[in-house]
Amino acid sequence: LSLPKELRRNSEGALRACYTPLLEKLRLKEIPLPEKLELIPNSFAWHTYGGKWMKTADGFRVTTTEWDYQIATQTIEAPSLELRAAVTVDAVGGGLYISDGTKRYVLSVEPDKNRLLVAAPHDFTYVMARQYPFRRHQTYDLRVIVMDGNIEIYVQDELLVQGGLEIGTVTQWGIFCDRGTTIAENISLFELE
Repeated sequence: LSLPKELRRNSEGALRACYTPLLEKLRLKEIPLPEKLELIPNSFAWHTYGGKWMKTADGFRVTTTEWDYQIATQTIEAPSLELRAAVTVDAVGGGLYISDGTKRYVLSVEPDKNRLLVAAPHDFTYVMARQYPFRRHQTYDLRVIVMDGNIEIYVQDELLVQGGLEIGTVTQWGIFCDRGTTIAENISLFELE
């Protein structure tokens, strides 16, 4: 019915479903990272960009303009995908991005609202969300598994979001930032069987 999980107790002693290393057996190949990401225009009409991106030693960093957002992507082709990154957000929202070329989703850590939001840009239509005690400037390990129209999002290896998602073969992954600075480092991508 779903991918296997490992049950662990969190710091409060509650049982939580967590990522299991058994899932690494599903990896077919690692997808190499590019030297730079391509910016996606954030306006249909004007093809404007809302931020500046730079490569860091271990990943990528963006600082957006005061009232805008930005998505930067890499083109790939993975029928199923595992994406992992250490994400630090000092913004209204920031995190990861996935697309099949038609359907697009941001997976946004929103520290001021203490939630992880899955939304569809450009209008940011709400898809799903989950509360979590996020804080600005703190780094969180995000892991995303997209497989057969399902998505699982782990934070610090704890399953936070699981559900159906209208998405086929992933043709782009990327980094998202909304009004501030987002850093994504230690990024790894795997095509899954």
